[in-house]
Amino acid sequence: MELTEIFEIIRDLSDSAAELREDSPDPSIFVESNSLLDVMKGLRNRPELAFDALQNQTAIHEGENFRLFWVLYSYSRKHTLTVESIIPLDKPRISSVSEIWKTANWLEREIFDLFGIEFVGHTDLRRIMLPEDWEGFPLRKDYQTPSMYQDVDNTPSEITESFKLD
Repeated sequence: MELTEIFEIIRDLSDSAAELREDSPDPSIFVESNSLLDVMKGLRNRPELAFDALQNQTAIHEGENFRLFWVLYSYSRKHTLTVESIIPLDKPRISSVSEIWKTANWLEREIFDLFGIEFVGHTDLRRIMLPEDWEGFPLRKDYQTPSMYQDVDNTPSEITESFKLD
């Protein structure tokens, strides 16, 4: 199924659901965060779409917002879709899709751990990579690496510093 056909079906799922973004290297469909859960359920449940697999889920920090991405795949229909949404940095909350695709359980925990984005409805949202007492979220652009952690010097080495961009 073509991206434009999928887009038309998604627009039927929610009034404020979608915008087609064909101008990027990986064409995607943008979904307003408040309609994300309804759209995602439709993407999985509609027989002509049948997106039964969440291949990837990630986020990036852009200025005053987070941009989130979900890469979906349909084994029966052999088509792929990237869904995007934006949430504000000062209120980093969005619906969890872990009830739709079990894979999201771990992916959302990773995003929570590294970006601090809360996934509403997630049943076990806690750190997965960093210790529970770690302060901050390392993939945010405003993150400052602590110089000490539990009495261990965490100062970046000369080698680490050499990889920084000017």
